[in-house]
Amino acid sequence: MKIQALHIAMISIATIGITACATAQGFTFTSTNNDQTQIGMAPGEGPSAGTWTSASTARFADGSTITSTSNCVSMSQPPNNTLFAMHSFCDGTSEAGDWTLVMGCSPMGDDSGRLACVGTLIGKTGDFEGRQGGISFMGDGDTSTGSGQWYAKAPA
Repeated sequence: MKIQALHIAMISIATIGITACATAQGFTFTSTNNDQTQIGMAPGEGPSAGTWTSASTARFADGSTITSTSNCVSMSQPPNNTLFAMHSFCDGTSEAGDWTLVMGCSPMGDDSGRLACVGTLIGKTGDFEGRQGGISFMGDGDTSTGSGQWYAKAPA
């Protein structure tokens, strides 16, 4: 499993968080990873981690779009962790507000380096403040694609 592919998947997820709207609404997204740096052991040889940035575009169900940038970090998990091979965090920003993405990814199982990921979005500022959401996506090379949902704020 390639660490680069894991980073790409994480970046895609971070891009999803950027799409914001006043009401709960589903979205699809595409993200591109940049500036990837790996530390630790080579993929498959031991503990490793990485950092990267990403740029994303999300399209909401109502046809509106939003772009975002994010900074991400990931860390491989021990071989006996059967849920996810890697855990990641991303902080994202857009004209609509800031958010954090917490996610887990695992290889697709076909030695292609592709990753399947799921995550939770946590809104921090702007339209996202006080909101949460969920995403799922696939990372393939430096590109990730997927879908998600920002949930409406809970009544005060």
